[in-house]
Amino acid sequence: MSVRSENGEASGRSGELLRESEERFRLLVEGVKDYAIFMLDPEGRIVTWNRGAERIKGYKSGEILGRHFSVFYTEEDVERGHPAWELRLAAAEGSYEETGLRVRKDGSRFWASVVITALRSEEGDIRGFAKVTRDITERVEAEERERLLLREQVAREQFSRILESITDAFFAVDDGWRFTYLNHRAEELWGRSREELLGSTIWEEFPRLADSELYRRMMLAAERRVTTEFETVVPVLGFWAAGQIYPSEDGLSVYFRDVTGRKRTEEELRRSTERYRGFVEHSTEGIWRFELEEPVPTDLPVEEQIERFYSHGYLAECNDAMAAMYGFSRAEEILGARLGDLLPRPVPENLQYLEAFVRSGYRIADAESVEVDRDGRPKHFLNNLAGIVEEGRLVRAWGTQRDVTERHLAEEAQRLLAEASDVLASSLDYRATLSNVARLAVPALADWCAVDVFGEDGALERLAVEHPDPEKVALAYELQERYPPDPDAPRGVHRVLRTGEPEMMPEIPPEVIEGVARDEEHREILRKLGLRSYMVVPLLARGRTLGAISLVAAESGRRYGEPDLEFARELARRAALAVDNAKLFEEARRELSERRRAQEELRASRDQLEVVLRGVADGITAQDPTGRIIYANETAARLVGYPSAREFIGAPVREVMARFEVFDEEGLPFPVEELPGRRALAGEEGGEKVLRFRVRATDEDRWALVRSEPVFDEQHGVRMAVNIFRDITERRRAGEALRKVREAERNRMARDLHDSVLQDLSYTAAAMGVVMLQAEGTELEKQLQGAIDAIRRAAQGLRDAVHDLRIEDELNRPFPDLVNDLVDRNRSMAAGYEIDLEIEDGFPSYPLGETGTQLWRVLQEALTNARRHSQASKVTVVLKTEGEDMIAEVSDDGRGFGPETVPGVGQNSMRERAAAVGGSLQVESEPGRGTRVLLRAPLPKEVRN
Repeated sequence: MSVRSENGEASGRSGELLRESEERFRLLVEGVKDYAIFMLDPEGRIVTWNRGAERIKGYKSGEILGRHFSVFYTEEDVERGHPAWELRLAAAEGSYEETGLRVRKDGSRFWASVVITALRSEEGDIRGFAKVTRDITERVEAEERERLLLREQVAREQFSRILESITDAFFAVDDGWRFTYLNHRAEELWGRSREELLGSTIWEEFPRLADSELYRRMMLAAERRVTTEFETVVPVLGFWAAGQIYPSEDGLSVYFRDVTGRKRTEEELRRSTERYRGFVEHSTEGIWRFELEEPVPTDLPVEEQIERFYSHGYLAECNDAMAAMYGFSRAEEILGARLGDLLPRPVPENLQYLEAFVRSGYRIADAESVEVDRDGRPKHFLNNLAGIVEEGRLVRAWGTQRDVTERHLAEEAQRLLAEASDVLASSLDYRATLSNVARLAVPALADWCAVDVFGEDGALERLAVEHPDPEKVALAYELQERYPPDPDAPRGVHRVLRTGEPEMMPEIPPEVIEGVARDEEHREILRKLGLRSYMVVPLLARGRTLGAISLVAAESGRRYGEPDLEFARELARRAALAVDNAKLFEEARRELSERRRAQEELRASRDQLEVVLRGVADGITAQDPTGRIIYANETAARLVGYPSAREFIGAPVREVMARFEVFDEEGLPFPVEELPGRRALAGEEGGEKVLRFRVRATDEDRWALVRSEPVFDEQHGVRMAVNIFRDITERRRAGEALRKVREAERNRMARDLHDSVLQDLSYTAAAMGVVMLQAEGTELEKQLQGAIDAIRRAAQGLRDAVHDLRIEDELNRPFPDLVNDLVDRNRSMAAGYEIDLEIEDGFPSYPLGETGTQLWRVLQEALTNARRHSQASKVTVVLKTEGEDMIAEVSDDGRGFGPETVPGVGQNSMRERAAAVGGSLQVESEPGRGTRVLLRAPLPKEVRN
């Protein structure tokens, strides 16, 4: 018991001594006014506060206790986590010291010397931190003043040395215009020594300055007490000088330098810029420059770089050709566009394009992008671009682009048509076939697709409705049931079915929706569907309308145009042919399969040609008014047979032209003075020619599309001509190869029809004749005779088709011979009427090529119509010439027709063929007075010449 008592008393005295010690320490700390001494808990919250802290920081203890000590730090330090970093360092090393800026309660800043000490328990755990801060602002400011004074003293000493060492000339004058100082460079440029000029008046020493720009600038600086600059030819010096004039209390200080070399460089740069602008403005390719508001470090991950491209990229420069690709008339209308406005980020091809750009080291060629024009329509471009990297950062990109949208659409159309052909050939069930075609059209061609056909009873039946959303498909059927379309409506499916003509509306205006709506509910449903554009094409086969296909654009925002309508007509033509063939011949499936294989072969040939053509760039040259080549790119040099653009530019024009013989498209020698470049130098704009160049050394022929434009100066004189050469040799050769493939396919089809189908029809007719002999005198005999007559008509129709397919083989015959054979064949089919042929003197007696093909087909259509519909007793065919035109006329004395008769497909086809050769078609007819078809077409060049 006594031991415990003694131990307890000792422990009590120790605790009391500890409390007394802590109290003395607290009083000592609180009494210190020159230091802020306070304690922090482990998280950095303030738990004690002394008078020195209150004086230095401005907070009373009641205001600050419990708050985090980061309140004393600047926003910059807090944002970068500096307070927490100090505590971590103090905890790791025991203490932390630094000198830095701190913030008082009133927001003012002061310089502080800070010591943070970690406080640990006996177990070594952090109990908190002790922080001691001293305000050293006065010391820091005194040290700064001392540094400034020393710096000023050194600056004064260096001033003279600097003035003597600088490359600029320097002189000073007092308020009486007397020289007070000249450096060595000024002595050299003035041509006078310092001893001669100091103390003398500048205007007396150099009187020629009195009427100079330098004189006016010095007067301005002295009178207005403002710094002025000058750049002028100084009379005394005799060269371009540029400098600054600084006023002071005592006079003026003038710095100037010789800038004659720079002025010459600027003039040369200006001329070079003008040439560059000429190339850019007259280029058929889009030329552009994208800038980055914030340069992108090249060491960032690819995805982050692309993110920054979209955040900071904008179009800073482009030519009008590029603006036109997006639907704008001038470059100014598109400048400033953000990258995402032109290159949609959600399109996977665009991300692949940008990834390839980054991974290639910011230089890429023939990269395809999918962009949008001002109306939201997709555009496909082939791009060549190069990035500009400065100090490890991409700052901008230059590039060119070609619009390949039409090529892409053509390829897509061919792909879709190929798929459609596969679908159409896959089944003789035309209902399933047309439904599959509708599914194929969505979403590649439309957001909505509907197919309507006439049934066996003549009633219109909706065969299919397609949309990506099944609920909307159900809504479409519901709308048709609740609001059936008006058969007499002025537009839409029923109008197309009545007329047999397609219909298209590129933009559906609100008033059309209002006109169609039957009631408010109907109107609201139509509005929600968001219909934007539509087209309806008829299903036509052998002069009959079988139905129609409706294509509607809605949420995609697509707007249909003429190319879309042409494609839809072709799709409908194929679908109609499939439906017609499914109803008539099982053999049609085999025919479609053969045609599909031929199309695939043609497409493969075309794709190979596209690979060749894709790498061909345009050649560009520029000529001065004398015709001398002043610019050429490497492609142009290669096209004319020079190893480099430098050698091409150095070659005389006469030497270049001596390498070739030049011919026009007809094969006639082309006058050199009529070359587009020569015409452009004469001031003519828009010169474009397709020419054939024969290399004299090798007899090789090359075709080129040559386009030239003049570049005018301010006085509208021709400064240069810009020539663009596009090598189209491969395209011409490909066209010839395609023609041969088509000719081979026609011959195969003609052979198959003649050797199989015609033989089968002939056999069938003979067999039915035998049966008819057995049924002589019965009702069956009449029925069999009608069937035999129908088979014979079908056989004759097939013979006509075989002849049409083989007509290409006979195009090298004289045109009158072709027409004579055509008339003879129609005479053999004539029943109860005669056909006369009159060929007047002067009509071409040789082959007419493509023109002859179109004329022959118009005559064939006219004779067929006369045979089938006119009920004439006489038909007359006349070939003659009038002036520079050929006239082909077919007239009959049949029943004729009135103006109310709607032109059929055959008449429209004849008009299209006439237009294809630059001609016109005139059809005249009256009931009871016959019909006259007159085709007028230009004579071939060789006849006119």
